[in-house]
Amino acid sequence: MTAIELRQKLIERINQLSFQKLLFLEKLIQSLEAYFPDTSENAVRDSVLESPISTTVSPEDDPIIGMCSGITPNLSERAEEILEADIQPRSGWTWKE
Repeated sequence: MTAIELRQKLIERINQLSFQKLLFLEKLIQSLEAYFPDTSENAVRDSVLESPISTTVSPEDDPIIGMCSGITPNLSERAEEILEADIQPRSGWTWKE
């Protein structure tokens, strides 16, 4: 697959994303850019071999880490309780019995 084909494929997938997923994707791209500061193909290919320990990205800025940890402890144990608390008439979410 060429770079042009890959870009086109990604653009098609991005066009199908919801606004919420687009916001999350933007954070992922920002994290990726912080991890790979030089965007030339050779620099990216060479920097893939670097250890993640050598990066300066903080865990607070990494959206993937925030999905599993963060301000809400025991997320997996409290998932239903958290959802019930967040479901409001204006939230767009509904609860089915």
